[in-house]
Amino acid sequence: MPSQPESGGLRKPQNHTTNRGLASTGSTSDGGLVNFHGESFVMLEWRAFASRVRGRVRYYRALASHERTPCISKWLIGLAIAYLMSPVDLIPDFIPVLGHLDDLLIVPGLIAIALLMVPEDVKSQARMEEERSNPDSGRGT
Repeated sequence: MPSQPESGGLRKPQNHTTNRGLASTGSTSDGGLVNFHGESFVMLEWRAFASRVRGRVRYYRALASHERTPCISKWLIGLAIAYLMSPVDLIPDFIPVLGHLDDLLIVPGLIAIALLMVPEDVKSQARMEEERSNPDSGRGT
């Protein structure tokens, strides 16, 4: 008997085409959930995560380009992005736990300090600009 769709349009993988004309999903190697288009739940989560990251990058770019954003905030946001992208770290990444922990503490810390100095109306304008440029906004992703 075919399984019923679970929340979010996900169902257990099956090896046949449904009678509603949806594409065959096949099975995943880990037996995980797939949507009606054959994408695994993990892929859907990664896509949602990537969409959120793109949205945050657009937000920080809008903040950095706004004329009322203090110069120190622009420098801190730029420094955070440069540190994240740089192969040189305070603690090398090959050291277990501590190597990645510095990235997880320094980058958000720099961004938090930068955001403290930005006026609220500039933040709201940047948020509105990010939402206008984000095709996925309003879909809850």
